[in-house]
Amino acid sequence: MFPPEGTRVQTGDHPFPTEGATKALLQEMSRFSTLASMERSSFWRDHSAEVELLCHQVQRGGPGAKAPVQDDARHLRIVHWNIERGKKLPVIQHNFQQQRDLQGADLILLNEVDVGMARSGNRHTARELANNLGMHWIFSPAYIELTKGMREEIQAPGENKDSLHGLAVLSKEEPILVERIELPEIFDTFDFVEKRYGSRIGLLVHFGRAWQDLVVAIVHLEVRDTPAGRRRQMQALLKAIDQSLKKNGREKSPVLLAGDLNTHTFPRGSFKHKANAVRRILGTPLDRLAEEMTEPWRDNREPLFSAMTDAGYHYEDLNDRSPTITVLLRGVEEAEMLPALFRRWIGRAAALGERVFPMRLDWFAARGFGLNGDKHQPFRVTRAATVVPSAWRGDIPSDHFPLLLELEISGT
Repeated sequence: MFPPEGTRVQTGDHPFPTEGATKALLQEMSRFSTLASMERSSFWRDHSAEVELLCHQVQRGGPGAKAPVQDDARHLRIVHWNIERGKKLPVIQHNFQQQRDLQGADLILLNEVDVGMARSGNRHTARELANNLGMHWIFSPAYIELTKGMREEIQAPGENKDSLHGLAVLSKEEPILVERIELPEIFDTFDFVEKRYGSRIGLLVHFGRAWQDLVVAIVHLEVRDTPAGRRRQMQALLKAIDQSLKKNGREKSPVLLAGDLNTHTFPRGSFKHKANAVRRILGTPLDRLAEEMTEPWRDNREPLFSAMTDAGYHYEDLNDRSPTITVLLRGVEEAEMLPALFRRWIGRAAALGERVFPMRLDWFAARGFGLNGDKHQPFRVTRAATVVPSAWRGDIPSDHFPLLLELEISGT
């Protein structure tokens, strides 16, 4: 069980660093050019425990005395959304309050959640959104951010305060258990323009009988690596889920997995991969490329889907075939990193720089749910959709579209 609302979940004897101590730690970490050099240093010998505590702390809070009320105890409305750091939090909040398909959500699963980052107004994004919606919340960092971010984020006014970035779960039902799962790190985020310390994580949240002992796993897989690398991360997550269920005597609990799986189907991370990606983009008819990127399980382009299937998860009836993000070729990181002459050619050649690519990166998957109307399972899927969110006051909420999943609870 959790400690009282509003506290941080902590293990070990080390106290949390103060705000001033945190700032000093981050400044010192930023000085190192490589992770290996930092880990060999006297700084790391003296302060690694404090750094690890910052990166591994799980925070939670809730609505206080006014507990949230589920609108319909027979149904669950679940939303997953990559909120692009929460940079447009008022617009996101407006959508959850006013957008027909998002309002009244019982469970909200969020990727790319900032806490104390200048680019998102130094807000505690998860807590602020949950407080406005009257929900319980859990936040776990994946990374300590050592810069202000990428591109225009660098120009954000002010300095980072907490410098945390990770995953969050908001719910009307109070969770009974949470676990933070570290995934294999397959890209060196420390030696990168967006310098950060930590790893990709999964966040595992257990609920009680009101929600049929549902276990929820949210994850954000690596974008700058290969499909094989993402499969490795997915396999590690699935193994950790099973270990958690066994440890807690919940082997029969239904499991819902959600996240930005970054299933863009391109190997990335090396110059060769970047060049091959651009060659594939330029040499593939747009309609065929769109199909490959919105149905990435085909031809095993993203083998993480077969890993989920092998572990007993299904995804076909939990997702439509709509893209969850569209990008311009000229904005693709690989194009930006190619030689300037090639970039100019891309921009001139038949306006290729303006070519739009639809991709489905965000997914639901489940195990132990009702299939084909089987009434002996705890849930029946009644609706799965990709939602087009509303702009508000001239701003769009995120570069990703949210996913909606509606479930009927059996036996209610």
